[in-house]
Amino acid sequence: MGWRSGQSYSQDLRDRVIAAVDGGQSARQVAVTFGVSIAYIYTRGANRPHRYQLSWQCTHTFV
Repeated sequence: MGWRSGQSYSQDLRDRVIAAVDGGQSARQVAVTFGVSIAYIYTRGANRPHRYQLSWQCTHTFV
């Protein structure tokens, strides 16, 4: 059974997503690798404690 809307991601998956972004991968690469949305990745980054260093890579320029 796959993931359904309304269910939380496992703590293991959340940890791996954050570790991949902190390791230098772009949000788009991480989203494809782990099957999560880009919005989820940015939301998790915004809600992280401030004691962590964030290494988010913005690949879009909005005009």
